[in-house]
Amino acid sequence: MPSLLIVVLLLLAACSQEPPAQEPAKQAKPKHAKILQLSAANNQVQRGQSLTLCYGVEDATSVRLEPPEEELGLSRSRCIAVSPKRNTTYSVIAKGEDGQEVRQSFSVAVVAAVPASSASATLIRSFNVMTGRPGQPLQLCYHTKGAISLHLTPSVKSVEPSETPRCFPISITTKTTFLLTATDAAGNVDRMQVIATP
Repeated sequence: MPSLLIVVLLLLAACSQEPPAQEPAKQAKPKHAKILQLSAANNQVQRGQSLTLCYGVEDATSVRLEPPEEELGLSRSRCIAVSPKRNTTYSVIAKGEDGQEVRQSFSVAVVAAVPASSASATLIRSFNVMTGRPGQPLQLCYHTKGAISLHLTPSVKSVEPSETPRCFPISITTKTTFLLTATDAAGNVDRMQVIATP
């Protein structure tokens, strides 16, 4: 009987114990913002043109561009167009859940516009070989417009730009290819060639 009483007392004691207190759940630590990228295909742009600038952020609550050109969105990968008027350093600033800001910068150089392509310039209006009477020398004739300098290859004669047709005699003993090169004030170049046969 005493042993039964001891067992009952032990059971009562066990039931009366409070369950062990559970540890409070750990709160997630606020995340620090990360800038994943800030880049462009190149670091220079012609004056008056736009450049595509790409950025990406992670764990950010806000993001902005300095100097401001366009409102940025929270994205891991996004591109915007920027049009700097002078050499500019762009900075992306992202704020994280922890209230801290991170910054990354990218510098863009603004360069002068490239002159028009030389292929588009038509400075030589005509360049040809004229044959005279038998026994007379061949004549090389040319006509230019807008050229400031001329160069003939092979250099059988010094030639000057002329906005009216001009001819001069040539003396050759073999089939010869002549190349006339004209240049204008903007640096545009035009070339034309003819083949002369004695």
